[in-house]
Amino acid sequence: MAPNIAEGANCAIESAASLANHLVSFTGESPSLYTEARLTPMLKAWEDSRKRRARGLFLVSWCAVRIETTTSWVLKVQQVFLAQFHATGIGLLTSITSRTARVDHLPLP
Repeated sequence: MAPNIAEGANCAIESAASLANHLVSFTGESPSLYTEARLTPMLKAWEDSRKRRARGLFLVSWCAVRIETTTSWVLKVQQVFLAQFHATGIGLLTSITSRTARVDHLPLP
């Protein structure tokens, strides 16, 4: 991801929150159910969901960098046109959405 909009750091924080939620959900059940056979599919499902989210953010970030580093007249025209919407686009990209992971459980200190 492009470092100019800090989406890599945001994704890392979001992934940590999402993993914490999945683990709390997993451990909220009976301790006799804590088996590797149950943990492995849960972690795979979590990994797949994070990959989809990160891939989408990567593509948006990649496109933004390509437009910002104009090398052709086509990209220069796009840059002029999209500059009007730059703040809005970044705001939409980084805003909290329904797909953004939030920490649902905070342990007591």
